[in-house]
Amino acid sequence: MTAAAIIKNFPDITFKAGKNFIWSPKRQVVFYDELRLKTSQGMMALLHEIGHAHLQHQTFELDIELLNMEVEAWIEARKLAENLKFRLNEDHIESCLETYRVWLYKRSKCPVCANTSLQETLTTYRCFICNSSWRVAQTRSTQPHRMACISSI
Repeated sequence: MTAAAIIKNFPDITFKAGKNFIWSPKRQVVFYDELRLKTSQGMMALLHEIGHAHLQHQTFELDIELLNMEVEAWIEARKLAENLKFRLNEDHIESCLETYRVWLYKRSKCPVCANTSLQETLTTYRCFICNSSWRVAQTRSTQPHRMACISSI
């Protein structure tokens, strides 16, 4: 199956070439990388973004919500691939999800006591062991950098 054939199966979704594979809920567009679309990983990424579109994923407030949306989009991609008789590589899916799990772990690790802690807002975490608070970048594409803000000890 070709990328063009996959795209034709979803006339209700707007597709546009771009630099990455991204579902834009604001613009209601699935962007795709034309060069990588020629690979099986590119095809899987396309199905994953179609999964986000089908599920009408919007923005998230907490990092764990983003991880949950990623899992849901891969579950949807599996269903779409089965209907299209396209085989997904489960190792690739797990590798993709692992990047989010590692990202979440790094952001949630207290810079004072190294305890994994809870997110309070989109950009802040608080440790429930030492009560330290730290800020994280708002975007997923940014490497986790924890900056201690407050320690109530």
